[in-house]
Amino acid sequence: MTTQQWATYCLTILAVGLIPGPTTVLALATGARHGVARALPAAAGNVAASVLQALASFALVGVVMDTYDTLFRVMLVLGGGYLVWLGVDLARHNPFRALESSLGQAATLRARGFVDVFVVTLMNPKAIVFFVALFPQIIPREGSSMALGLALTVALAAVAAGVFLIYASLGRAIRVLVRIPSVSTGIGLTVAAVLGLMGLGSIVQGLRAQL
Repeated sequence: MTTQQWATYCLTILAVGLIPGPTTVLALATGARHGVARALPAAAGNVAASVLQALASFALVGVVMDTYDTLFRVMLVLGGGYLVWLGVDLARHNPFRALESSLGQAATLRARGFVDVFVVTLMNPKAIVFFVALFPQIIPREGSSMALGLALTVALAAVAAGVFLIYASLGRAIRVLVRIPSVSTGIGLTVAAVLGLMGLGSIVQGLRAQL
């Protein structure tokens, strides 16, 4: 993989990791009520499940890439379309604006441990769909080795852990920032743009491969 591909990959998983969801709300609530140390087992559960999902998706994409060339091109186009849809949906329904109300609903949640978060994250099919959509435009056609898969998952683990701990440790500051409409809108549109551009790039790559 080139430096540009690595940068694109890390930027994309960082952008997706920042999107508020059940795991980030849990990180904010746990960090605010119990401290960052109590959020560490949950962070580990989230990272472990994400790594397993990424490895499974990498193996699937690698098999398709090596065996079914036409299906791989279709995967590029459909995966790109999915990323574009994610970007458009994020721009239309900015979850950063609803983060404060989500935290209010989570205020009574107990601190979750490793197993709780691991199971919830692992059972989320959206993550696997996302990885299957992302990996075809990241993995070199001639280099889908297990070493590369492990390197990609290590990078994913570092980013996922970092995002979780940022939410857990900076919960109060983040809550203040997202209350400012221009800030929440700007963050949401930036993440949406990253996903949209990645999706368009994948579609172009898939269509060009058919010419």
